[in-house]
Parts: sequence; structure tokens; C-alpha cells
Amino acid sequence: MTACDLRVTWIVLLALTASINAQQSTSTHASIPSYDDPSVALVTSGLELASALANPYKSWAILNSSFGTDDSDWTTNITRTSNFTISGQPGLATSYPVLALNFVKAKILLDGPVALVFQHLVLQGFRSLPLTQSPGLDLLINPPADAGALVVVAEALLVLRICVPHTINQDQLLVNITRPAALPGKQTASSNVSQAGCTNTSLLPAAQAALVPYVSRCWPDAGMYGDIAVACSDVDSFGRATATHYSLQLLRTEFVCTEVMTAECVGRLGPLGCFLFMFPRTPPSPMPSPSPPTPPALPNSPPVAAAAAAGAAAGALAAEAAGRGPAGEAAAGDV
Repeated sequence: MTACDLRVTWIVLLALTASINAQQSTSTHASIPSYDDPSVALVTSGLELASALANPYKSWAILNSSFGTDDSDWTTNITRTSNFTISGQPGLATSYPVLALNFVKAKILLDGPVALVFQHLVLQGFRSLPLTQSPGLDLLINPPADAGALVVVAEALLVLRICVPHTINQDQLLVNITRPAALPGKQTASSNVSQAGCTNTSLLPAAQAALVPYVSRCWPDAGMYGDIAVACSDVDSFGRATATHYSLQLLRTEFVCTEVMTAECVGRLGPLGCFLFMFPRTPPSPMPSPSPPTPPALPNSPPVAAAAAAGAAAGALAAEAAGRGPAGEAAAGDV
């Protein structure tokens, strides 16, 4: 890519994010096209969503109800050369539809300075790896080189797979990452926000619990990404990071987390190492005993070995952050 091409890419991305910010700074209700607009597809299933994304004449998929998707919905890989927005209806977060991506992987390639935008919905199962250690979207095919591809999540609710103890000062994990040059601004985020008045769905029958909006439920932790922009990356089972050649921006997007790592696990393996132990690529071995000192992992215990290797890479961050956090704080943050 030439220097001129790069300048054009940055201009396109700056114009796109400026437009999104302008819409949502003036009103919490970003405008969407009318249903009879030929660029709009009304979708009620994963198959219809995949079909809309594959149609070069469509640039919007509007959800009026919740649904999930799986591999069977994506009969072929999709290449997008123009921007595409997946949206619920503007309004209160209690009315957001749920889009469960169910960790479907590598179905869409953003070819060039193309943006995939999610707004006014609950996004679940979008990233199997920890978001703060490996920001990105499982659904994307990694472009072969940096060309300005961008994922934007704006005024939505992210359901994170796992959380770390708040003593790690997790709200700084993304804030401290340098923003891509094409997405200037100040990183802002908060965690451990009040959930006063939330509904403990574990006390309700399953059918009744399912009717409670995600934003109204009680979670181990909740927070807000005010404005976060990061270059995305993948992480293998040994904690090695590789660039994925696209960026992620989170704008006024709430997050909740479904599970919490133990302080012991994070203290011994680091946040990424603990995650890889809890969600191994192969069945896990027992946690090593803290006393006496743990001997080197045997060849027949790959998950612990992988977690320890990843933990070594993340340990410095965990130790530094733990030193900044309040002693004994038991709340949890997103990963």
C-alpha cells in the first residue's frame, strides 16, 4: 500500500467515525433508514443476516427481535467492500434485541477501508478470547494486510465471557493501549458501576428469567466503554499475539460479564494464563498446588503448560495493576 493509499484510508476512517460520533453526541437515538429503503434488510435469523451481508446492494440489517447464529447459516465466506451496519431500534437498552454470534469464526472479510458497525443491540458470543488481551471479532477473517478495516460497536451492550478480579485495575487494560493513528481521541472506560435495582435471574424460573432484559439483570460486574479504539490481535494457546490487520472502536457501549476468574488463578497464571486454563483447547489438568513450589508441567498436561506460558507474558501487567488496586477488593472486571 502506497503512502497516498494510506492517507486515503485514514481520511475515510476519520470521516466514518466522525459521522458516528456526530450522530450519537447530539442524540442517543442514531438515525436509521426507513424499512422500505432498498439498502435495508429486515432480519430475523442468522441465515437472513448472512444473506444480507453477502448482498453488495445492502448496507443495513435491522433486527426487531433476538436471534442467534451458527456455522450452518454461513454457507460460504463473505467479502464486504462497503460499510455495513447491524442495528436494533434506537431507544432504551431494555429494548435492545440480542444478537448471539455463538463464537462463529472467520466468515466475513472486510476488504479495504470498510467498517462493520453494531449498534442498539446486545452482542453476545462475539469473542472467544479475552477482549482486553485479544480485542477483535471472531466472525471476521483477518485481512492479509492493514488496509483500514474497522469494527465499531456503538451504544450497545457487550456480554463478555469472563472477568478478572477488580484488584487488577482492569478498567485501565484497554485505556492504556495506544489508539490507532486513524482513530485519534482519548481512551475512556469505567468498571464496577452500580447495578442498584437489578434483577437476580438465578432466583427466577428459567422461562421468567429469559424475559428480563440483559441490562436489567444482576451480573458479577458491569461497566462502560466511553470511547475505546485499539488495533486488534489474536492470541494462541501459548499467549503469543499476532496482528489481525483491523481495528475495533467501542463508543458509549456498556459491558457485563458472565463469569469471574478467581484471584488465586490470576495471581499465579496472570489474566490471560488463567483464561487459557479455564477455557483450554484440550481438557484441563488440575491446578498446581501453591505449596510446595510447582514442578515443571509434564508433557501430558498441555493446558496448564499453555496457561503458565501465557501467564508469564501477562504476569507483569497483573502484578503492576494489582499493586494499584485497593487491597482485598472483590469486585470483578472485564477481560
